[in-house]
Amino acid sequence: MSIETIEYIGPRPTKKRKSPQLGGWVLMLAAILVLGALIRPYLSAGQKEADRSQLEEVVKSYGQEEDFGTKLAINAMKLSVEPTLLDPTYRLIEYPLGDVPLHKGTSADLIIRAYRHLGVDLQELVHEDIKQNFRVYPQLWNLNEPDPNIDHRRVPNLQRFFRRHGVEMTPSRESLDYQFGDLVFWRLPGGEAHLGMVVPAPMQQGEKPWVVHHLSDQPTWEDTLFDYKVIGHYRFQP
Repeated sequence: MSIETIEYIGPRPTKKRKSPQLGGWVLMLAAILVLGALIRPYLSAGQKEADRSQLEEVVKSYGQEEDFGTKLAINAMKLSVEPTLLDPTYRLIEYPLGDVPLHKGTSADLIIRAYRHLGVDLQELVHEDIKQNFRVYPQLWNLNEPDPNIDHRRVPNLQRFFRRHGVEMTPSRESLDYQFGDLVFWRLPGGEAHLGMVVPAPMQQGEKPWVVHHLSDQPTWEDTLFDYKVIGHYRFQP
């Protein structure tokens, strides 16, 4: 008995394709981003409180009889937990002892405020030195004369002042070369100069030097001494 082949006439059968799930993934990703945006302030606030608790523990461990550098570092640490928005805006301020609004500032303003707690007014010191030695200071802003509103708030000016009137150390990547209250200047990846102060680390890290600086939205107390290229290391204790 022979079996005849029957020719199939009609469209070729195909497997049913699964509908793409891209839309679902997009919705899930969008939900994750929205959730992250909603909880980020709470996470940041929680971290800030943890930092404040650790910082207060360190501050309490130092007495009133500490050396100038340590007192300076403690002042900078206290400033690091104050709500201060990064704002380099040029402002007209008083002279001497002038300041921009306390809830705003830059890395330079943080250092200036730390020194003022110890009776040292960098606004006056820097401005008076520039008046006497204008051409010695960086000529980066097309100025013909000193300006007490901004002279001390410019990082290159502060570096030149500390080089002229402080103790200059050779930049290194050895932690033992840095003392509390030392001033560190970095070159950031974008090429701009930045400034911070060497301060104590949390208690559990012993005497490892941390820094206080103001680079992002708020001042920070963190372990970033060698995260950027160190271009200046000074000790100014008048």
